[in-house]
Amino acid sequence: NSLAYYNLGAILPSNGKIKLLNGTEMTEQDLFLKAIHIDPNNSLAYYNLGAILPSNGKIKLLNGTEMTKQALLAKKWNICY
Repeated sequence: NSLAYYNLGAILPSNGKIKLLNGTEMTEQDLFLKAIHIDPNNSLAYYNLGAILPSNGKIKLLNGTEMTKQALLAKKWNICY
């Protein structure tokens, strides 16, 4: 579930990886992307994904949408309020 992926990403150290039970290795970024894919309203996953991107960073979500750091951080607030 989305919260499980988010929580794993939140506790993973920067540049760390985790091997899931199915053998898949995931980074902090991968975990937040998966959390967003499962639940597009997971505001904390957007926020944390934005927080780990560089200032001018962009990322493509698993649904193909490209977002900037600023857009990810704004999405968190749009969901919450």
